[in-house]
Formats: sequence, structure tokens, C-alpha cells
Amino acid sequence: MKKTIFILANILFISICFIIYSCSKQSESLSPKKTIISNDLIQAAKDWQKRQTHQSATLRVNATKSTIILPPNWKEAKLNTLSNGKMEIIVPGPDFKLSTNSTVGFIRKFVFTEEQGTVTGGRIVEVYGAPDYISANINTLLENYTDGKMNNFTGAIISYDVNYNYIASEVYKNGYVVDANSWVRKGAGQPTTANNRIETAITTLSTCTNWFWVTHWSDGTTTEQYLYTTCTGGGDTEGGGGGGNYTPPEDLCSSATANFQNQINVLPVNGSENILSTNTSGYTRTRVYNWVFAQSAIGVWSYTSTENGTHSYDGTNWRWVSLTHGGISMSGIVIGGTFSISVVNSQATLGLYNALMSLTWSTTASFVCAGSPVNLGSGPYTTSCAFNSNH
Repeated sequence: MKKTIFILANILFISICFIIYSCSKQSESLSPKKTIISNDLIQAAKDWQKRQTHQSATLRVNATKSTIILPPNWKEAKLNTLSNGKMEIIVPGPDFKLSTNSTVGFIRKFVFTEEQGTVTGGRIVEVYGAPDYISANINTLLENYTDGKMNNFTGAIISYDVNYNYIASEVYKNGYVVDANSWVRKGAGQPTTANNRIETAITTLSTCTNWFWVTHWSDGTTTEQYLYTTCTGGGDTEGGGGGGNYTPPEDLCSSATANFQNQINVLPVNGSENILSTNTSGYTRTRVYNWVFAQSAIGVWSYTSTENGTHSYDGTNWRWVSLTHGGISMSGIVIGGTFSISVVNSQATLGLYNALMSLTWSTTASFVCAGSPVNLGSGPYTTSCAFNSNH
């Protein structure tokens, strides 16, 4: 009897250990993979931002009569591996300390894209939501956002370029994006909660600016919640409320449009052939080629065309038989909206040993600002690539 009880106890213990291990592995697989970042990659991110901002990797927030310089916390930089295998560098930004009774939680981080050791882009991302949720997920929330995994999140994620110019926002309810738009606005005031104040210079008088998280909903209503206050000088600050209807400043969408347009400005490219594969059968050979025909003016994306070629062997050289367009693909990313290129026409011109593929194409793009779509696009453009059958 004792032996039977001992055996059953051991089986139960092993089963519990297995369940705990399985849950641990599952939790690990659902979390973003973080890797220690090399000093060279951190320096590359610093250099990229310095080129973009023309200053020593700083973020500037303009208050009423002062400028507060807020540098990224490079010592806490992490290399984040996304589920698609791509890498990004996440660097904590200076988070304003909100009061303990605040109804809003807040995270600010810098996100840099990386490809084969080269930093190819960067932005500032701010997350606003319920304090308990933000606190419980502070180490994974932004990482999960960039990986498209926003389970149960309710709040807003606002993106800026590295000069802190508004790009776009996404508003979530229970993990799903809804038809709304968010931004942060400023207004005059004298809040008294010291936890919500950033002081820049102590004088006998203070000039303060309140900052509010504003959301414009698809039904036309607007809500806002007090975040924090920046002050120049002495005096106390007090917490404020929110609510009511607020019309976004006229330059909000014009600024957002300019920043989004900066991402989608295109450089047409007359490309160089690249051989992807070759298949030879007797006197017939097929090849798949690709070439870059369009790229971002600031280097954050590119478009590649694929072509299918057929050659025949005349005993000395390979001659062209046919060249057909196979399709296009994009690498890189456009933040805060949609962007695509459509091929209007493809035209192959064949010679004996040389061929030319010409593509005529246009761009389309759109994003949402203050609840309204903004549609952009350009073209048509024509670019081409030459191919030699004996390469």
C-alpha cells in the first residue's frame, strides 16, 4: 500500500513539473526575444539619429518659454527579434512621472530598424493606456506592438519621427484597432501635483504648460485626459481633468502629411540585373532575375521586380527567346499608414544577346488624421533594366 502511494505521489509530482515547464516554455514563446546589443550597433543607432536630428541624439519638447532636452537611455538599449526574424533596437526614452492617482499610464521609447548590422530607420513611439495594464506589461508592451501582438490592450500608440514631429496614431480597444485618432496637445495652466511637473529653471514666477492626451472618435466626439505639466520657474502644479470637445490645431494634419510624405517620396531606379536561379535542360535555359526599380528618398524601403527569362543555345552563345514580368515585392516599412506601388505596364524588348524590361508604375498611399483619411500618391514613372543572356 505504501509503495503504491509512493508511486502515485511521484507520478503526480512529475506531472506537475511537466505542466509548469510546458507553461514556462509557452510563455517564453509568446514573449518577444531580446538579445544583448553590441556597442557597434548602439553607435550605429546614435550616428543615424544624429544625422537625422543634427544634434547629439536628443529629443526636444518645446514648452511655453523653454526647451527641455531629453536624451534616449542608451544604456538600456535592447535588440528585439520579431517573429518574422527581423531585428529592431528599442531604447527607453525619458518617461514623465505621472501622479499615483493618474488615470493614464505612459511609455516612451525609441525604435530603430536594423538590417544586417545597418540602422535603416528610427522613430519615437509613445504608449498611453490604463496604468495597471501599462505597469504590468511595461517590459513587453512596445515590443509586442512592433510584432503585431496587442492582446487585450486598450489605449493609444502615437508615432513621431526622431525630431518629435507627429506621424500617426493607432487607437486600440481590447487588442483591436478602432476607427479613431490620438495626439497630445498643450494648454496653459497651473496644475499642483509635483509628480506631474518638469522644472527647467527656478524663478520667482512660473510659466507652465499642461499636456493632454486627446482622442477623436469616428462618431465625431473627442475626449481628452490630463497627462503632465512642463514649467519654467517656481510655483506648484495641480492635476487637471479632461473631457469635452477639442478641435485639433490646423497644423496637426499638415505636419503629419509632410512627415508621412517624407517617408513615401520615391526615387525611380534604372536597376542592374541580379540572377536568382538558373535551370538548364539541353539547349534551353531558364533564368529568374530581379532588380530594384524604386526606392525611398530617405532609404526606408525599396521595391524589387522579378523577371523570367528563357534562352536557347546556338552552339556558341545563349540567345534570348523570351522575357516576361513576374511581379514586384517591397522590403522595408512605412510607418503610420499604407503605401504601395502598382505596375501599370511591363514591356520587354529582345535583342540577340541583350534584352530590356521597362516598367511603368505609380504609387498610392493613405493615412488617417483627426478621423479623416488623407490620400497621397505619385506617378506614373518608367524605369528599366538591361539583361545579357551570356552573363
